[in-house]
Amino acid sequence: MLSRTAESCFWIARYTERAEYTARLINVHYHLLFESPNQRDQDAIWRWYLESTGQLALYEELGQSLETMAVMQFLTLDQANPNALVNLISAPEKMREVFKISCRAKYGTTSTGCTWPGEPTCQPASPRLRIVC
Repeated sequence: MLSRTAESCFWIARYTERAEYTARLINVHYHLLFESPNQRDQDAIWRWYLESTGQLALYEELGQSLETMAVMQFLTLDQANPNALVNLISAPEKMREVFKISCRAKYGTTSTGCTWPGEPTCQPASPRLRIVC
């Protein structure tokens, strides 16, 4: 049990580190745009970024233009992009595993005491107790 928890914590930290790196890289490229006066240079900056991170094929598959707002949406909030910040930060399967293991350690089982956000709960006899179905 301890090694699974340690592995899950490692991957949570890895995804967080990757999200931080991605955010910094996006920030640098965004600030490069201030130095380029025309749209063609800005398109080249975003194309280079997407190409160097291996995301250009997916971006072109979605058929969007290389405008700053569209690229920023793709890099930060687009659920279709597995490398988007929102997908890197969430890493739900690893966090859920750590959550369930910690519940098991605290309560002796995952069926009482705590539920993962968004999971359905049963109606317990006591209003203070939440039970996972």
